[in-house]
Amino acid sequence: MRNFAHQCLELARLLLGNALPSVTGEGAVVPAEGETSLPDESAHAFNALAEFYRTTHETTLDEVDLIETAAHCFLYQSQQPTSREMFLQNALSLSGFGTNREHNPIWEKADEETRKNFEKRLTERATADDGFSKVLNILRATVRYNFGYTQKDEVPKLIDEFLNILQPTNGWLARPCEHGIGGCFDDVILEAFLLIRQALDAHTHFSMIERKLPGLRTATERILKVLPDMVRSDGLGWAYGADVGVYGQLYPMALLVQCFRDSWIPTDKISFYGDWLCRLFQYFFGTFVDTERACLVVNDGERRTAPSQTTRSVTFDTIAFLCRWARWTSKLRETLVSSEETPKSKSRWVLFEKTYNKEQGLFLYRDAASGLTVQLPLIGNDGKAGALAFPHCPGIFDAPVDTYLPVLLPELTINGTRTLPSFYGKNCVSGLGLKKAVTFSYEQPELISKDEMLLPGVGSVKVRWSFEGSTVSASFIYKFKQPVTVERFRFVIPLSMPHGTHHLNTSLMLGENSLQVSVAKDDFGARWKEIESVVDDPAYRTPYGKICYLQTLERSTPLHAKPGKEYCLQLELKPDVRRIGEEG
Repeated sequence: MRNFAHQCLELARLLLGNALPSVTGEGAVVPAEGETSLPDESAHAFNALAEFYRTTHETTLDEVDLIETAAHCFLYQSQQPTSREMFLQNALSLSGFGTNREHNPIWEKADEETRKNFEKRLTERATADDGFSKVLNILRATVRYNFGYTQKDEVPKLIDEFLNILQPTNGWLARPCEHGIGGCFDDVILEAFLLIRQALDAHTHFSMIERKLPGLRTATERILKVLPDMVRSDGLGWAYGADVGVYGQLYPMALLVQCFRDSWIPTDKISFYGDWLCRLFQYFFGTFVDTERACLVVNDGERRTAPSQTTRSVTFDTIAFLCRWARWTSKLRETLVSSEETPKSKSRWVLFEKTYNKEQGLFLYRDAASGLTVQLPLIGNDGKAGALAFPHCPGIFDAPVDTYLPVLLPELTINGTRTLPSFYGKNCVSGLGLKKAVTFSYEQPELISKDEMLLPGVGSVKVRWSFEGSTVSASFIYKFKQPVTVERFRFVIPLSMPHGTHHLNTSLMLGENSLQVSVAKDDFGARWKEIESVVDDPAYRTPYGKICYLQTLERSTPLHAKPGKEYCLQLELKPDVRRIGEEG
């Protein structure tokens, strides 16, 4: 992997050299054109500088003093309202300059007030009982032990607590939800394992590390087995949730590289996982990296990031990842080669959590002939379209970054409340249907609002998705428990296009025939509206390209539904799946 390590380090050097001028003498970060700075941007910059220094031991780059710049970022960020996660990541990165405070060049430049505030924040334990809070407590305990704030090492106990809560969810972890039914299962689980492994890397108690790695390995391997089924043949990685786009590539790559470094990948699977790592990296490099300008393209006229991200924060995070990969793989002998072989057709249901009142998970489907690869999540998502229960496949089935839209799902407005067959299910089943079509079905005994609140006593819905080649069929059968007035019904189909410049020729897009939608049954009496153009509306951009049109099936007049009667919407989509580089 020495060539991979060299590529990562050179790209990190290129991006960092271009990003350094955005850091002011005070340690603040000047936003990219058209963007607004976030409070944590200096923290992202400090992490990147710490990782670059730890990997190269270089103190200057393009005549910029990296130690001085890192110190300014650290001191400036100490005066800002830094999130708990970024503060602890900075504290962990601080040890990259030296675990002895008295000989740490960054700590030496900190004034007494900064040191007191730093120590005070390290005494604040996360009290929430969610899994990610336990991860942050592991980071906190590592820093406190390393820097001599305590003689008691809490890290082993905290890691055991973290691993114990994974058992009921088969190794997966939900990120904290602001409201609603809960269960926001997205790529936060990858971030959690990466942060824990980063903490163990920095920990000074080596015998403890050896004792805790086996348990961490067992949990990590569960996730490792799922990743190849998620990655598309062109290398697109995690495609649903809050942190997709660049992070949808970085997190899976980081987990794979970590497993290579720790020798957690079986010998007979090295070429298999090496191939997927190459695909992920090629997609990341070809889709998000502008080598001519030495920058990442994540926010422009055709794509956008989530509100919690900016070009600067994403760039500095990418630099930190690249430096770690270069350091982790510089001494590995494995050779990474991307295979030209087309991955086989496959489908599976990944269960995240099952309780007495809900099931949540992820349905995966891949058609080898067309390349159509979908990720259909049945999870909570804090009300955004990016994790609704429809078959996500960027370029074919897209969702805007931070705008609510009932993508490929019927939205029923009842008593002023919009409902969606998303977020949770019961009796989730995947298998083979007629003509060997792959099916995924689930029930919702109670309807649920778009704000993820159950509506007891109103009605229920049965959902069935069917996949045969590149053909996708969907059936939604509603049954109401009382007389109900459906004030509005709509079903929205976004039509998108890839980024005009930054894309791979092997990536998927819609051809001239588009999605070829046909409605087999509609008991709601909806009608197709005129196609709405949103090509110039930034609210409808995705992390990969922009949504150009909205095709909406709608009934705007009230429907008085009878209790006990079934109301069905059944339709079929035959997307004209093309590769961007194909002609015609």
